[in-house]
Amino acid sequence: MCGVRNNPPPRPTPPPAAPPPSAAPPAAAPPAAAPPAQDAPRAAPQATNGAVDARQLERAIVEALASVTSLLAGSKMLQGPQTAPPSCGECICAPPTAPQGGLQVGAVDGFPANAIRTAGGYTIVPEGKDQAWRIYSPGQEFCEEPTTRVWGDPHVNEKDGTRWDFTKDSNFTLPDGTVIRCDTTSDVGQSVTQGLTILSGNDRVEVSGVNTRNPQVTATKDAQEYFAKNAETLASGHTFALQHDGKNVSWFRSTNGQLDGLVTGARGNVDGKGSYDQIIDAKVAPKDPATAQSTPQAAGAADTNAQVDIRQAVALFGLMALGGAGFLGADAQRFFGRVQDALSSLFTQGNLDDAFQQSLARFGVRA
Repeated sequence: MCGVRNNPPPRPTPPPAAPPPSAAPPAAAPPAAAPPAQDAPRAAPQATNGAVDARQLERAIVEALASVTSLLAGSKMLQGPQTAPPSCGECICAPPTAPQGGLQVGAVDGFPANAIRTAGGYTIVPEGKDQAWRIYSPGQEFCEEPTTRVWGDPHVNEKDGTRWDFTKDSNFTLPDGTVIRCDTTSDVGQSVTQGLTILSGNDRVEVSGVNTRNPQVTATKDAQEYFAKNAETLASGHTFALQHDGKNVSWFRSTNGQLDGLVTGARGNVDGKGSYDQIIDAKVAPKDPATAQSTPQAAGAADTNAQVDIRQAVALFGLMALGGAGFLGADAQRFFGRVQDALSSLFTQGNLDDAFQQSLARFGVRA
């Protein structure tokens, strides 16, 4: 324990008042209400942790699918007319309302005033020195060593001792669906973090001046607009997805939507200009299907422009749906992974009309 939190002590529960000696015995309880009819509507099922229900996840997925389908409208692998879905009662046909996020900016639990707390309890802190920013896991305190610290040009220090580096703009995704876009000062040579864009649901937090002594934090409610305007940028390049168990920290890398593997280290000066690349263990797969955004691909197959577009779109779908759904429990993550696998398969088949809707219907998503 690093410090004492100023939490008020719990109030003691008063004992029940005893009835007066002369009080009459309590009246008999009324008969129990009849059980509801078998056909009564049931509430939407909750995720394992109760933080996001099935309808919220469904809305996030359908909204992401609509954006990705629009992005791929010109791809040669998308055959058949792309028509807008008809209006239909309770199914989600029109673009749904923007999902609620869960980003909180400010001092909480001993963290500084520029800290960003996510829906799942992760805390992101720009340091104001060493061009550094930190990621704390739920339950960690500010005085502890963070789960991950990014600093310098940029180096990544994991709490378990793993060290690696990167150079270019990259995405970092947290287990609760939060997306962190890290903007660096250069794609080659010596580079440092200059800004962060943190996305969850429709919440967006911009952290500017990470490489200064006074980083500025601005919160807005326009994450979905940001996704739409920056689709190609978000879907390209590297995405690093976090998994951890309190002791071990794992970052899995994907490139343009294709899973590469576990990051175990880094190689320097890979281009003769001082740029870094990661050492990847492709034999290690993430334990969680929603951790890395990957697209099945035939071994040794040459990439066409259309296939590259498709992989980037699937990666974008992963970022949008995870960010839109907010905090995902284990059941919701498995559900999301199955939908993403189905989407990848449909892109590969080049058919997004009947097969698309039939496949989504298998998972309870009606488009």
